[in-house]
Amino acid sequence: MVLETKGLGFQYAGGQAFRFPDLQCGPGEQKLVLGQSGKGKTTLLHLIGGLLRPQQGQIMLAGADVTALNDRALDLHRGKHVGIVFQTAHFVNALSVLDNLSLPAFLTGAKYDTTRAMELLDQLNLSSKAHRKPSALSVGEQQRVAIARAVINGPALLLADEPTSALDDHNAEQVIRLLKNYAAETQAGLIIVTHDQRLKSEIHQMVAL
Repeated sequence: MVLETKGLGFQYAGGQAFRFPDLQCGPGEQKLVLGQSGKGKTTLLHLIGGLLRPQQGQIMLAGADVTALNDRALDLHRGKHVGIVFQTAHFVNALSVLDNLSLPAFLTGAKYDTTRAMELLDQLNLSSKAHRKPSALSVGEQQRVAIARAVINGPALLLADEPTSALDDHNAEQVIRLLKNYAAETQAGLIIVTHDQRLKSEIHQMVAL
């Protein structure tokens, strides 16, 4: 099992308390977490990805109880085993697309494989944009670069937060196909949190919040 959560609960200071259903995700399994705004979709994704700490419950990820890890160990474990595609791509705009792909390796102390990065960009039809700044790319192209950055370290679990909500039908179809293909080819778990009803026809295992 790549991921298993039990009894997760979280409350922002002075804000709403969330209790989440238990989740399991095995190798190559693809799941959709659906819910309207305010239901805690992004909070759940941040808990699973180790960006927030749960106040109740347990998260088993890639063989480790990540709720028991200290901050440094959690950062390293996340960098090695988790790839995250955010709703809005967070790039270092002073760096080229290719240099932005080096950031996961830099942050985790892993070796950066430039050949692998160029292969990914080629697969995404973005090799001609490798030396451009992210701001010179379209929204759809930026989201494809964000996917390349999320998968470059070969994560066991890929998390995506509203990856298609800002995209038209064509770009949304491209993005969801890339995510699904990566999960299938590498046997990574895939969890997408969204309110985008278009994705219900693409991923059939669903969890409602």
